[in-house]
Amino acid sequence: MVALHGGVVVLLLAACARLPPFASPPVTHDGVAEFPLVHVTQDQARLYVTVPGLDDSLWFLDTGYSDTTCDVDWVESQGIRVRRALAWTRGGNGWARLQKARLPEFWLGGHRVGGLQCAVRDLQATSSIRDERVAGVLGTNLLRRFTVVLDMEDGVLRLHDPKELRVDEGTRFRSEFGSGRAKLPVDVGDTRIWPLLDTGANGSRLPAERLGLELLAEQSRTWKATGRHGDVTRVVAFYEAGDIGLGGVPSGRSLTVIGMESRWDTQFVGMDLIGGYNVTLDYRRRRALVEPCEPAELEVL
Repeated sequence: MVALHGGVVVLLLAACARLPPFASPPVTHDGVAEFPLVHVTQDQARLYVTVPGLDDSLWFLDTGYSDTTCDVDWVESQGIRVRRALAWTRGGNGWARLQKARLPEFWLGGHRVGGLQCAVRDLQATSSIRDERVAGVLGTNLLRRFTVVLDMEDGVLRLHDPKELRVDEGTRFRSEFGSGRAKLPVDVGDTRIWPLLDTGANGSRLPAERLGLELLAEQSRTWKATGRHGDVTRVVAFYEAGDIGLGGVPSGRSLTVIGMESRWDTQFVGMDLIGGYNVTLDYRRRRALVEPCEPAELEVL
């Protein structure tokens, strides 16, 4: 179901940096790094991790973000220089201007990450993130350096050396040109679509009318998403998506999803669908292994 918190629809539209993109950093791999997945009090639908190699700071996990993004206050607290950049990010509530910073070398478990260029902005003012403890967003330009295992059953994120863990079975996914974000096949009845896999959204947005989904309700809701316009109130159409599955694997559930307002909107599936699976993303080989599971109850910080 799409979660409604105090009349607020929390749907973080995947961001896409422009002019220029932030490149993937060099990584020296060693084994596998494991991080417990957690929630925060203000957001118990989406996923966060604490990163010991980054001063034990709290990070939002978002496969729908193109670029790893740092909160400006956290960057300044670390004594890291913030620079101007000809870069913007587009989200559900418009465009937001980005700055940039180069993080010093850090460790993700045994993996050494060097020279990560982090997009910088005020996350609390320009995104759906409301917890001031959040240092930033782990995005695709970093995640795609690994084979990523989102183990919802054990409640952990695992980052593997892509040479040591490869996916040869499962399903192929489409890698978005320019960002590498993963688009997985989603079956709704007899129709297959290719939405973005977006752990940064608690709900899903699909081409409901094209899929012939049943309209459940139209309601005026506050939309919390990336963009300079902050919280935006608009009429949202909710539809029932029955017989839905991810990566060729049925969920056995019916979801309430948001309909797309125009054909140009980005379609994505969020944690309402992703949360019922263990998902392994082999970015190097563009393959995903999707397995249904009973998700663990995560700690709330």
